[in-house]
Amino acid sequence: MRLSRVRARRSLGVILAVGAMLRLIGLNWDSGHHLHPDERFISMVEERLEFPSSPSGYFDSAGSPLNPYNRGFGSFVYGTLPMFGTKVIAKAIRQDGYGGAHLVGRTLSSIADLLSVWLAYLIARRFSRDRRVALAAAGLLAFCPLALQLSHFWNVDTFLTAFSTAALLGAVRMAQGRSRLPEVAATGVAVGLAVACKVTALVLLLPLGLGALLGAFREGIPRESRAAALALAKTAGRFALAFAAAAITVRIALPYAFASGFFSFALDPRYVEDMKRLAQLSATVSGFPPAVQWAGRTILFPLKNLVIWGAGPLFGLAALAALVWGILELRRRSNRALAPILAHALFLIAYHGFATTKS
Repeated sequence: MRLSRVRARRSLGVILAVGAMLRLIGLNWDSGHHLHPDERFISMVEERLEFPSSPSGYFDSAGSPLNPYNRGFGSFVYGTLPMFGTKVIAKAIRQDGYGGAHLVGRTLSSIADLLSVWLAYLIARRFSRDRRVALAAAGLLAFCPLALQLSHFWNVDTFLTAFSTAALLGAVRMAQGRSRLPEVAATGVAVGLAVACKVTALVLLLPLGLGALLGAFREGIPRESRAAALALAKTAGRFALAFAAAAITVRIALPYAFASGFFSFALDPRYVEDMKRLAQLSATVSGFPPAVQWAGRTILFPLKNLVIWGAGPLFGLAALAALVWGILELRRRSNRALAPILAHALFLIAYHGFATTKS
């Protein structure tokens, strides 16, 4: 017996309500002592930033008072979007600065994670007519231990996850041939917002490209060369549209990765050097003291942490089983739209498994 739409929506509402309670309870868990090191640094940076007086000043990387590099900080490797968004709201309610912005940021972090729960429901609905399957997916993420923990931190993680999940939903809809051009552009915007949270989200271009390719060839590869060429042109056009939307979004939401001027996409040398230093630290366990704990870890170390500590055994084992199931389902044309999600998941597993510092 299938679950009706009304009951499914009510059940999803309960899941989101309980998830919200668990995320919003105890947001001031450290009693204002800023015990999370990354969050403490972001709070210090936010306090010194000021909004420029004009739109052109916002894109003036060399002189903007909103650019951490111009306010006495030689390094800022986080995406600026979560910090800027928090500062706008915190200032509006007079809670900006070191003593208050982090609580606003933690609240927004919880909201972003709840958005991921809803998006997980929507993704699961694309592959199952049974609404209970989608509710199970939403429930697993709503009560995921790592998600609950990260929702209590003002960092980039939950924001990155929300925008990445939105981008994956868009890629799946593209693969199923369900996206019109405005939706394709919106998917590109989601990719851009994810990159503005953390630059490693550039890997979302892989599922984006797969979504465009599968959407154009969802009925199979045409035998006629002209039809095949048209399908390839459609793939290229849709990917180009999404890529352009992503690039413009990154330019707006991560402005100080670039040199001055809105129409300039040349990278700021300070940002490039910052990323190089971060890459060097990530490439060794000896150059940065906290990284010593990652020495001697095997490729399975991240998966072990996912199952035992991150997602928890129920969610973690279900996810790994679903990964195997999804790969086998790719043989069926009706489920080939799983490819963008599977590609992203497999890439992340490989990336964390083979990284020198498996943090």
